[in-house]
Amino acid sequence: MPLEGDENKSEVARLKRQITEEYEAAQRGLSGLASGAARHAFISAKMRRMDRAHQCLIGLLGRERAGEELIDAIGQANLAASGETTPTGKGETLCKQPPA
Repeated sequence: MPLEGDENKSEVARLKRQITEEYEAAQRGLSGLASGAARHAFISAKMRRMDRAHQCLIGLLGRERAGEELIDAIGQANLAASGETTPTGKGETLCKQPPA
């Protein structure tokens, strides 16, 4: 069951922040001091968390719109990495409402 109105917008914004933060962390993991299996495990964990947030967006918005929001969130992370803007806030790990 989709969330209504402002609650839905707030949840979508939270999930997009989470995706952006996970992507940024994974990108930092590519250039971090860890190597080999430790680096792979770190980046894989971040990608799994991004996928869970994306699945939540699908439950809220449908597959097509969730894909658009995912692309936007990754774009924001890339902008932040280039110094053009910085996303704010901390995302939570789980959906408030599981995907349908």
